[in-house]
Amino acid sequence: MQALPLSQQVLGLQCWYLATPNASQKTLRILQWHHFVPEYDAWFNNVYVKEWGEKHDTKVIVDNVGMTSLNGRAEAEISAQKGHDLCMFLLPPPTYEDHVIDHREVYEECEHRYGKAIDLAIKSTYNPKTKKILWLLRELCPGSGELPEGSVG
Repeated sequence: MQALPLSQQVLGLQCWYLATPNASQKTLRILQWHHFVPEYDAWFNNVYVKEWGEKHDTKVIVDNVGMTSLNGRAEAEISAQKGHDLCMFLLPPPTYEDHVIDHREVYEECEHRYGKAIDLAIKSTYNPKTKKILWLLRELCPGSGELPEGSVG
């Protein structure tokens, strides 16, 4: 399995995808939104990806952008046919389906390592018409959309 530039794969990515090993050190470029907890970005960008990169002999570059800039940036990279290897969307747009890989092999590898994903995660990422798994969720927090009385303000 080989990672493609964002112009060829847009992940709703919520899981990391490693490029095929080769003789020289690999580079993985990640585009994601600024987290609402600034300490998360500091940890992810400066601790987690450095440790992961050392373990996998990969230089990891993370670019954080405002959430409202993410779709425009992804569209520009698709149009230019170059850009980031991974893109983390909070809500992956279905309009990018023609530009993503089928994540079936990624799901299968994750299932092998961590166990089967819950049905809601699969149903949220699978297009039954094209039979393609479009995204890989890093986490899933289903909710009713209603807040308990007194929880706000």
